Amino acid sequence: FDSLTGSRRWEAAGDEYPLNRITVDRVSGRVAAAGGTPGTNGKIFLYASEGQLERTIVGHEDSIYGLDFNPTGELLVSSSYDKLLKLWNPSTGEE
Repeated sequence: FDSLTGSRRWEAAGDEYPLNRITVDRVSGRVAAAGGTPGTNGKIFLYASEGQLERTIVGHEDSIYGLDFNPTGELLVSSSYDKLLKLWNPSTGEE
């Protein structure tokens, strides 16, 4: 949403499973959304600030329930029902 007008700028969409978390990199405006359902591999969807899907990251063995960028936007941390915290490079998608 545009914070000044309240109008929708673009819409994030996952895949067949619901999105559980969303976070915004305050430096670049990049958006990360994550989800899944219990017992399915969690996925992270990274969007450019204009809404284009940049990449999909798969690396958790269960749904993701926590997601945030660090203050500089150089790292993305995710937590999952697989009991793991993972650090990602949002520019490459690598763990």
